[in-house]
Amino acid sequence: MSKLPHLPEKYNIVWLDAHIGQLDFCVQLKRAFFTHVDPESGQEVSPTNQDIDQFILSQSDFSATFDSFHFSLRTFTNVEACLNYIDEIQNYRIIFITSSVLGEPAVEQLIKRYAHSFTNARTNEPYNSIYIFCADISRAVQWARSYRNYIQIFDIETDLLARLTRDLADEFFEHAEERLEANDDIAAIERLSWSKSLFIRYDKLICLSEPENQKLKPSKILKEIDEMLDIAEKRVRQQQDNDSNEALVLGSAYPPQLFEDEPTLIIFDHDGYLVDPPVDLKPFTRIANIINNQTTFTQRLNYPNRSFIIAIILPQLNQHHVLPFVQQNVLGYPSVQLFYLFFADSNGNNLAANCGPKLIECHSITSRTSAQTRVVCARANDLNIAYCESHRVQYEHQGDNSVANLFAEQKLDRVSLQLKYNQQLRREFEQRLFE
Repeated sequence: MSKLPHLPEKYNIVWLDAHIGQLDFCVQLKRAFFTHVDPESGQEVSPTNQDIDQFILSQSDFSATFDSFHFSLRTFTNVEACLNYIDEIQNYRIIFITSSVLGEPAVEQLIKRYAHSFTNARTNEPYNSIYIFCADISRAVQWARSYRNYIQIFDIETDLLARLTRDLADEFFEHAEERLEANDDIAAIERLSWSKSLFIRYDKLICLSEPENQKLKPSKILKEIDEMLDIAEKRVRQQQDNDSNEALVLGSAYPPQLFEDEPTLIIFDHDGYLVDPPVDLKPFTRIANIINNQTTFTQRLNYPNRSFIIAIILPQLNQHHVLPFVQQNVLGYPSVQLFYLFFADSNGNNLAANCGPKLIECHSITSRTSAQTRVVCARANDLNIAYCESHRVQYEHQGDNSVANLFAEQKLDRVSLQLKYNQQLRREFEQRLFE
């Protein structure tokens, strides 16, 4: 998450309720925090209710995903333990969910000791980010009057979830407007992407709670978000073009081994499974080194100082033949950092024990193989972005700005690819949502 002036650096959802670990309690709200979208299939996936409750009962920090937005989730059944935790995170953005019974003593202390945690630092106005979920609203209203600028009260779980979703969507949209006006386009795109995902989620929740709105059209604000995204992305591309035109051409003076150890993507496609790589791998075609010849493949790996992320596509082999291939052509090369396998009738359990931690995933060859290969490309691209940023900072601290700028330019190029990929995923998901 970007560190932006006057914007929250980290979001925390804290949930205090004596019944939170019960299997049938707030099932939809729990699942919303533990559900994510599989980028390969576009389908929502989540753990079982039992697994969710086991984790909740552990009362540990959990890095959760709410659509594309990441946050830290912590649950409590005890007021004092909850307040002690909030004391540790008081300088971050806090969304607080509680029952009326535990909320009455907790909220009094929250506002007394940590009002700044529930106040917008830019506007100095209270956030309405304390959500009370209870069976008797009239009783909750009696004690909550003193904190009405901070509190919202609900007796229906889906109403609370919908309002929380809408509040976060609005908040990220406001952040994006500010960042766009300040020409901080990368941060604006980040916030706009979160906002759009949450507005789409909000529309779906409204459809579920109001069956008469099953054919509800997307929110009007989605069109405005798309227009803002278009502006920000055009400016990013323009800046990238300008930087490329102004870049220093080093020629023979190019620093030796400058990018030698950067994470480099190889796709070994022995049988030419990817019929049309520019389409199958879009937008990562130009960073994917596609190799069809086995000898060329092993020769490429025979550089111990290199760092390769590899997708290996073997549609003609089953798991019994794949292991000898990997042992002979992959595992013996120190240059292999990570690899992914695609083959007929994949069963990764047997291979994982023999291939070690460098084997990340195994997939069967299916109609989704191209999409899964793009996911590998995106992960390799993320590693490259982190690599470039690390080296940029290193050379900047050494005072070598010319080399630091080279890494900055490559990072910007890779970020642009990731933005294009996210846009592509978003369009695919929207088609599924609104077909």
